[in-house]
Amino acid sequence: MNTTIPTPRDLPPGRHTEIRAELLRATTRKRFRFAPALTAATALAVIALIAYFVPWRPQAAPPAEHTTIPTTIPTTTRPAEPVIPGLPPEQHRAIAQGCLDSAGVTGSPRLYNYVTTDDTKHGLVFGGDSAHICTVDGPMYDFNADLHSGLDLKFIAGSFALDSTSGSAGGDASYANPARKGKRGSIVTAGRITAEVARVTMTVDGTTVDAVLANDTFLARVLYPSTWTIPENMPAAVVRAYDAGGTLLGSSDTPDTRCYTTPDGAIMTHHQNQPDPATCLPAKLWR
Repeated sequence: MNTTIPTPRDLPPGRHTEIRAELLRATTRKRFRFAPALTAATALAVIALIAYFVPWRPQAAPPAEHTTIPTTIPTTTRPAEPVIPGLPPEQHRAIAQGCLDSAGVTGSPRLYNYVTTDDTKHGLVFGGDSAHICTVDGPMYDFNADLHSGLDLKFIAGSFALDSTSGSAGGDASYANPARKGKRGSIVTAGRITAEVARVTMTVDGTTVDAVLANDTFLARVLYPSTWTIPENMPAAVVRAYDAGGTLLGSSDTPDTRCYTTPDGAIMTHHQNQPDPATCLPAKLWR
């Protein structure tokens, strides 16, 4: 064994400065996180007057130490590309990319749902591990998307996953940007569903609407007058999923207490407790 200590050497001229600059860049790089719920007062600081609420979705826990991890994982063919009837492919791609870019995320986005009413257009875009409710063709921006990241989009714990919820004040609200004058306010929810889901509803502020189902996803909206403002402590929207016979499969206000496991042994659960993997159901593959 060679125990001789190497001869001390200085770094090349200017290298100290380069290392310091690299460290500063690494520590100041922008990081995304879940956006907190906004009240009517704090919404003043949001340029597009968009409030984001944390979606109801399961937390993925690492496999327990005694969990037996399968040695093989079932393989599936690549899912078909989502199709929006009446939307040309080039416009489909432009909306997906524009929404992802507006959220500051890179990747290969896909537009799974797209709902328009008069001049109010909302799309649901998924990235690699992110979900985005996106306002399209707005008065201030062509695309304005929220961001919910860290999702496992391959599987669903239960019958549906509420991946994103977004709220926007009306354009004639007292604190609205003049460019949004006349635009209606909205509450929008969106997420993924399994094949057994035939109907999804959203209830908010005393109003219940049916969601639009497309490409194994749902998108529900309640539109408000242009003078509407986001109320202080507004209750969260409640999303419910039903099968073809009208049986309730799940509701966002009563999360599924069961746990689910993915083929690689990861546990998906709607609560904080560490469940026994032996009691978990198989997570459902999405698309």
